Amino acid sequence: MINFYTESIDKNLIEDFISLYKDSLIAPMDDMWESLTVENSKFYLVYLENNKVGYYSLDDNNYITQFFVLDEFIEFNYDILVYILKKHGIKNGFISTSDIKSLPVFLDLSKNVNVDTYLYTDNKNIVLKKTFDDLVVKVADDNDLKRAFDYVENSVNLKGDWQWDYLRNLGFMLTIEFWK
Repeated sequence: MINFYTESIDKNLIEDFISLYKDSLIAPMDDMWESLTVENSKFYLVYLENNKVGYYSLDDNNYITQFFVLDEFIEFNYDILVYILKKHGIKNGFISTSDIKSLPVFLDLSKNVNVDTYLYTDNKNIVLKKTFDDLVVKVADDNDLKRAFDYVENSVNLKGDWQWDYLRNLGFMLTIEFWK
């Protein structure tokens, strides 16, 4: 029989495990999720015999918010999760599709799956060649407004003199020229 046990632990004492968890994700963790949900969760260290093999966290509603097992013990992923679910009477959990190590075992044990949040990441690293150091800002005059209206009329096919009154009621308008 496999002997698992857990202990409640301060998050700061398992930073090495948390770092390994983040490194295992195929996309970055959402900052809001991390700072609002995970940060307020209670953390537990998982042992197999006397070996520290991973950790998990539970929020105030007893939902799993993170689950991680070291690579050398990944074969016990399923058994560890079953143990944790039974020990805490857990009925729900959150799992990111970027967590490719734990997602399969969560799906294996799932009764129902719902999309909670869509998270997006940029797929390209873009290096800005210019900065806002050379940004020029000036008060717009009638010629600038005319150019802006012409642009709107030509690009979205929205015509009419109503634009002038609307903008004059705003008080002022700035024209920004980038990277002059």
